[in-house]
Amino acid sequence: MSKFKVGDRVVCTGEHDSNKRIINQAGTIKETGGYLIGVVFDEDVNGHSCGGKCKYGYGWYVPERL
Repeated sequence: MSKFKVGDRVVCTGEHDSNKRIINQAGTIKETGGYLIGVVFDEDVNGHSCGGKCKYGYGWYVPERL
C-alpha cells in the first residue's frame, strides 16, 4: 500500500527513465496502487498524460521512493 494518496502534493527528488526534467518539480498525485505513482506536474516535464488524467506533457509515472 502506498504512503501517498490521490491529491497529495509532492516534489520529485530524482530522475526516472532518464527524465531529468522531473527533478525538483512539484506536482499532484493522480494515481496510486502499484510500483509507480502517477504524478501530474505543475510544469511541462516532457512527459505524457498519465492515461488521460492530465494535459499531455505534464504527467509522469514515478517510483514511490522518488
